[in-house]
Amino acid sequence: MTTQSPVSAEAKLFKHLQDEFERRDNARLQLLSLIAHDLSTPASTVRGYLEMLEHGLAGDLTPKQKKLVKAGMRGMERLQRMILDMDIFAKLEAKRLSLQIAPVLLHEVVYESTQMLYEAITNGKIGLQMRVSESLPAVAGDRLRLGQIFTNLISNAVKYSPEGGQIVVQADLMDDVIQVSVADTGIGIDLDTQRQLFTPFFRADSDVVRQKAGTGVGLVIVKMLVEMHGGEIWVESEPGVGTTMYFTLPIVKDS
Repeated sequence: MTTQSPVSAEAKLFKHLQDEFERRDNARLQLLSLIAHDLSTPASTVRGYLEMLEHGLAGDLTPKQKKLVKAGMRGMERLQRMILDMDIFAKLEAKRLSLQIAPVLLHEVVYESTQMLYEAITNGKIGLQMRVSESLPAVAGDRLRLGQIFTNLISNAVKYSPEGGQIVVQADLMDDVIQVSVADTGIGIDLDTQRQLFTPFFRADSDVVRQKAGTGVGLVIVKMLVEMHGGEIWVESEPGVGTTMYFTLPIVKDS
């Protein structure tokens, strides 16, 4: 007759620490989701009132008042994007976000994403080139989540590009995947920072970065969504020259 050896004190401690870490991680994700949920309603309300002012529903505005309302609208749009990022990140980390996969034409998604960022691109006097052919085969993806990938990457490129900078969005067919790149002529990223880009809540130790609003989860969301689609993502960058983000997406194969 054999007897089982008692569980060692070290194993018990490890199990306890593992359970505690999981508990705290779940609590952190629940808090993030709660914050995003509680902020979304007042943010939408404030934006609604600003839109009413912008459309003259409370009377005609002076040029100075119109300028202030416009600035308020831009601020609320940024806040709502940050709230959305927090909510999506919490759902992704908790594995509570699923994809609705269907054939998607990338040129349509890119156009929709750039239209959403039109004002930021125009205000920054940034040149934008879209090299995404309508003849490319459809990718197998979730249209909404693909839109979030492009919006996050293009928004980052706009945010860290100087006035008069250039952004190029390109897509090329390579075997059974489409390789997408979003290139800018912005501040660039050093090698140490590149290694931490996809770390949750990481923000580079730079005066330029600190001046820009952000949650530190935008690129993490992009990476997780790309990988959920079966793709890969990587970065090439040089400080003072610019950054190019690359990712791949599988195409729809003929049955």
